[in-house]
Amino acid sequence: MFDRIVICTNKEGKRMHGDKWKETDSTDIVGFVGCLLHMFALKDSNSPTSVLWIKIDGNTLVKTCFSRERFLKISNAMRFVDKETRTARGQKTLRSTETSKLRRCFLF
Repeated sequence: MFDRIVICTNKEGKRMHGDKWKETDSTDIVGFVGCLLHMFALKDSNSPTSVLWIKIDGNTLVKTCFSRERFLKISNAMRFVDKETRTARGQKTLRSTETSKLRRCFLF
């Protein structure tokens, strides 16, 4: 499952950021999901992402795993399916409200 997320995320990252995109691997994705679960467990999921890197009260785990820029790039590029081939496979496109609900659950 994580290998598929890596492939789709890298494809979207390259589309969004071009040559500035640093390829992710399964370690990055597992670490990213782990940080999200950690923040959820701390009930930190409603805080703005920018406060995670505050020196005094920031989230130590997230600061240790990712730079702010890298965390935000992965957050914006993370994909679970290849949207270019979704219609060819006969999958329906998620409505924007469904997509928003998913993003609120996992990405801040």
